[in-house]
Amino acid sequence: MRKLSFFVSVALVASLGLSLFGPVKKAQAAFYANNLMSDAAFDFSNSLNADQINAFLNTQHTSCISPDSGFQAVLPTGYTPTGGFTYGDYTSAGMVIGTAANVYGVNPQVLLATLQKEQGTVVGASGFCDNGDENKYSAAVGYGCPDSGTVYNWSGVSLYRRNGVVHSNTGPTCVNSAAKAGFSQQVIRAAWLLKFGEQRSEGKTNWAVISGSWDNSDDLSTCYGGPMTQGSFKRCPTETNPTAYDGWTTIDGLSTHMDTGPTAALYWYTPHFSGNQHFVSIFEGWFGSTQTPATCTGTETPLPYVQRFYNPRTFEHFYSAFSCDVSFLQKIGYTLEGPVFNTTPSNAAWAVPVYRLYNPQTKQHMWTTTNQTPSQLAAGGSGYQQEAGIVFYVAQSNMPGVHPVVQFYNPKTYLHFWAADPKVSEVVFLQQQAGYNWEGNAFYSQ
Repeated sequence: MRKLSFFVSVALVASLGLSLFGPVKKAQAAFYANNLMSDAAFDFSNSLNADQINAFLNTQHTSCISPDSGFQAVLPTGYTPTGGFTYGDYTSAGMVIGTAANVYGVNPQVLLATLQKEQGTVVGASGFCDNGDENKYSAAVGYGCPDSGTVYNWSGVSLYRRNGVVHSNTGPTCVNSAAKAGFSQQVIRAAWLLKFGEQRSEGKTNWAVISGSWDNSDDLSTCYGGPMTQGSFKRCPTETNPTAYDGWTTIDGLSTHMDTGPTAALYWYTPHFSGNQHFVSIFEGWFGSTQTPATCTGTETPLPYVQRFYNPRTFEHFYSAFSCDVSFLQKIGYTLEGPVFNTTPSNAAWAVPVYRLYNPQTKQHMWTTTNQTPSQLAAGGSGYQQEAGIVFYVAQSNMPGVHPVVQFYNPKTYLHFWAADPKVSEVVFLQQQAGYNWEGNAFYSQ
């Protein structure tokens, strides 16, 4: 199969997508206040399991909550409307975070970024973790800490345990209830509140987790008071008729549009630009895009071809060889444009792996056959970091019957574009009318 990856429309070509590899140009950093995170990325509750979370924490060598630091906290085990949350024995932070994420359907990476944003316990610092200030654990994610600045003291609570020593006195803390004080108490409530905010801001008043020991049936009668996305929705399940919302709310004195439910939930949780900009920066620095999670890599057999997607809002393209990417890419605004070139079976002797990178400054992805370590990518100064490992395979250049996939770059838009074995007329069009420069053959397809 030979497919061409180009547009015949000037308007579309002038705003084409993403880079494969080769020379990488920088663009100005951007903070999209109207769209902090997509539903697909926010809902990706199985992005990391408990062991993977713990492994990540152990890479932060001064972390306050890593297994290597001796940290443990009580495991959330259930909820009832009359008894509230219940907890079991002490376990790892990864197990607490993973449990909260799975119960309420929230990406555990969101919880990790929130922990770092609020109290800095994920990264920690030398002398920071055990300096006597227990507020970093009692208010681990800032839940129950109003802006009033009131200080409380609670005792007899299960804050955390380190190296077998239980810590149960909060000291001065911003948390306004003893039941909310402590690492696990904070994390499980944050997972619930963020998910509740996402669902209710999108008008889903029938959302509630009712399964096994988790009975959040009281949510079905609970009203929501946060920002709303655009549409006709009910804030309270008991309302007779829905109300039309335009999606706009005021953040730090500025009108801000809630493009997605997670955006509304994050502003409900932290109603300021600075805190949410910090959250996005942390998330993207660790895990990549807040818009496109790597949900399919390693979970299914790749297609025999790479498909191209286009987002008319961001002018970006995304390339995937997995059919399971289709639904969530469409959910966050991409349209499927069809196959653009063939992949190579991974077990073929001539198979060349392609890796996906992400640049949190430019919000762009890049596909490359060069597998660089994080330190090598950082040393290169491009701003890219590895996001998904191997995403598909292409062919070696010396194989018979291969076609080049050519890379173009537009210095005005900082965008790259693939063209599979383009005609001369197509190259001329890209260069003279769309402002793209030829950068050579990126890789080869059979």
